Amino acid sequence: MADILKAKLEKAKQSGSLALSSADVIADVNPEQKDPATVTPVTGPVKVPVPEEAQKDVIMNTAADGDPGKALFNATAQDIVSGTPLDQLMIEITDDDRNPFIDAIVNNARYVRTFSLYGGRLTGKFRSRTQSESMAVLAHLNMLLRRKEIVEQLQYATLLRAAVLAAQVAEFNDVVYPELMVPLYWMRKDKDDIKPKWIDQMDDWMSKQDAIVTAVYDELQIFERKYWSMTRSAPESNFWPPAQST
Repeated sequence: MADILKAKLEKAKQSGSLALSSADVIADVNPEQKDPATVTPVTGPVKVPVPEEAQKDVIMNTAADGDPGKALFNATAQDIVSGTPLDQLMIEITDDDRNPFIDAIVNNARYVRTFSLYGGRLTGKFRSRTQSESMAVLAHLNMLLRRKEIVEQLQYATLLRAAVLAAQVAEFNDVVYPELMVPLYWMRKDKDDIKPKWIDQMDDWMSKQDAIVTAVYDELQIFERKYWSMTRSAPESNFWPPAQST
């Protein structure tokens, strides 16, 4: 870069003007750094840290906790966003995880992955959860709290777990669960309260054996950790080669 600038300065003395391009400035900023367009993208299994977003997810953690405690009922909006720190975790990401994730991001679609439990006797698909669905789940449970239909922490955790499964299980043992449809919230018509249809899916999970629900939910937690790990690790791990800068 020094030689380029020196030559342009000499020319500027004669012409009375100086013109520099970004290419002149960055040409040799870091001689040892490869052109990002030629860096080979990551392939095969790699272990990446689970980001704080996944570890602090109050919704996922509370639904997995049999005794969330009194603080659950006094959670502020900031608690819902940031949650409680946990120990740093590592998780393995494979090409089978990574390629569908890239397709989903590029197409602004849901990230969907299959799962199999008990030697293939229980199978299904998970999908990523939208912010609107998360807020609808919390609004529904808060309404039950106001009505005093929830009186114990364990009851809250159990209902929250069923609601999360309603939102994120796309298929289970050949039964298809549609995405949560609008209206997502309870509505008032005349003097009647009209519940959103997605609560029927929540009730379906409440009717299943606890061992089944627990197994599926444990698998969903792994899905969520992988999803957020890829979301945060993609830039550093070079999940796809960057386009040539113009």
